[in-house]
Amino acid sequence: NRVTVPPAGMPREIAAFDVLLPTVSEAAQWTLEAALDGGVRNEWPLWLYPQVDAATLPVTAYDPLGAFDGLWPAADLDGDASGVVIASFYNGALRQYVEAGGRAVVLQPHAGPLSTGAVPFWREAIKLLYDHPLLARFPHEGYTNLQFYHLATDRAFTPDVLPGAVVTPVIQRLDARLFTLAHYLVDARIGQGTLLATTLRLFGGAGDQVRGLQANPAGRWLLKLMVDWLAKAAGGAATRTD
Repeated sequence: NRVTVPPAGMPREIAAFDVLLPTVSEAAQWTLEAALDGGVRNEWPLWLYPQVDAATLPVTAYDPLGAFDGLWPAADLDGDASGVVIASFYNGALRQYVEAGGRAVVLQPHAGPLSTGAVPFWREAIKLLYDHPLLARFPHEGYTNLQFYHLATDRAFTPDVLPGAVVTPVIQRLDARLFTLAHYLVDARIGQGTLLATTLRLFGGAGDQVRGLQANPAGRWLLKLMVDWLAKAAGGAATRTD
């Protein structure tokens, strides 16, 4: 649409438009471009994710904290350690489940039983995104750009987060002042099983982040990738690269 360019010197809205975004089967970065007569143009990166209904993920929930609002059926940690469990809390019962061959995702965006420190996400740090199969379908530019906005967290796991486990980093934080390392997402082999633990806010909720998993496309997609990878892992080693 043609618009009249206002006089220079004061920013103002000149137009509004709706964009019908395509449906995608894999996550990808797209670019929205706009141009005005006279050579004025701008562009914005858009991150598109497949539609994922988190409630239909093939998982059960270990949720002592009540953080998941009944989104998934309750897990039986004393039963067959063959399914994927999403947990809001890590304790001895969950560790025993994984040691016996179970697979679990631990979501701990706040201080909790897994050792963390309070650190800023967007400043004074470099995020290290490793060549891990979990991130193969979560596109990024080698650093945490805007697709991490609604995942950003103010907690990171300490290096000794899971004593006795074989830990492989997936996303780390390198402190730009102290040059110390902390974890945002780890892949850990515990006994015969595999555990993924993250402090990322898949449910959003910080500042002006979206509220809830169902409102967070990046969080839903990342959780699906975690569940898919664990379902294939079948308790295999954390250092696997397939």
